[in-house]
Amino acid sequence: MREEIEAALKGHHADYVELRLEEGESTRLIYRGRELEDLGRTNFRGGNVRALVKGGWGFATFNQVEDLRERVVMAVEQARLVGHEESHLAEVEPVVDVVEPYIVVDPAGVPLSRK
Repeated sequence: MREEIEAALKGHHADYVELRLEEGESTRLIYRGRELEDLGRTNFRGGNVRALVKGGWGFATFNQVEDLRERVVMAVEQARLVGHEESHLAEVEPVVDVVEPYIVVDPAGVPLSRK
């Protein structure tokens, strides 16, 4: 995935481009009274892109990682439309991080009678 992100961010001639990616999963249990009506699990991956060009910001979201390059292009084009001055950013080292969720109580361990 890292290679796809790096490829999507290259070659846009913007002052700044940032891409945030989020992955998650959800489980649903639907009861009507005591009867289980529906259950399912969903995995998702999406995120957003911010771009800065000549003081103007652009923003795009995505729900498919296959759309990364197109969304970066969209954010940069938006920034170009509104940017007419000079961009000013603080000089800092880039931060690349993976944040793991911190779960205090695992819901899978909670008995159904308490839910």
